[in-house]
Amino acid sequence: MKRRRSCLFNMIALEAGECLGEQLDAFRCNEIRLQRTVYLPDQPTDAMHFHEHVHISLVLSGGNLERKKSVQYERGPGCVTFYHAGEAHQTIHKRFPAQHLNLEVGNSWLKRYQLDEEHLYKGIHAHPDAALTLIKLYNECRINDGFSAASMDMLVQSMVALRTTTSVGPPWVRIIHELLQDRWSEPVTLQDLAGAAGVHPVTVSKYFPRYFNCTLGEYVRKLRVSRALSLIKESTRPLAEIAYQCGFADQSHMNRCVRELTGFLPGRFRQL
Repeated sequence: MKRRRSCLFNMIALEAGECLGEQLDAFRCNEIRLQRTVYLPDQPTDAMHFHEHVHISLVLSGGNLERKKSVQYERGPGCVTFYHAGEAHQTIHKRFPAQHLNLEVGNSWLKRYQLDEEHLYKGIHAHPDAALTLIKLYNECRINDGFSAASMDMLVQSMVALRTTTSVGPPWVRIIHELLQDRWSEPVTLQDLAGAAGVHPVTVSKYFPRYFNCTLGEYVRKLRVSRALSLIKESTRPLAEIAYQCGFADQSHMNRCVRELTGFLPGRFRQL
């Protein structure tokens, strides 16, 4: 498909399924497109551009410095970024070789399920499940059996349900959220959480699943797996060393958690 150059700000308009890098593999079902893309030094990746549809990008390896309007931000492995349809952005600098998983969701798909862009944005924003769901979605596409199409639909819709309630809950919920983000690799007790938040342990126990949509153990494991996946792709360190650094009991424990949450074993994920 030929790229259009918009007369507005002389930007490149990327139509459905297009990207500025090289597609390694791509899947499509019901206006959901998922592709694994590599960006190399000899490719022009710094053009100001926008996507025709909602675009969600996970950095698997490498990274980049990017700009939206006048705001610059850095993206590294494990970072998930949401782009509204038609939202202009530009890569200022890339760390090569960079590899991303790019998800594109068409407007008619959203309308079919009575959703809009904001539902997806609020679902994935700063949620530890966002990156894991994208990787699980990619694994489902690779399986490509009679259930893959329905699974793709369900996984994208599940991203809407990820919407975190920590921003609308009582103040102690935000405190616990920040503490877990900071201490994801350390043992954290119920007393630690209650003491930091200034509430009774019973209160934390009762309401944690409501505001975090899972148990404390599940939430911490998701944080640790997300961090481990970044290290697996970015380094050549032994998997056992990464498991220890990320707070797992051993490599086998990490293997089980990574496979449960993504469908991949760590060694296979490193090969992507």
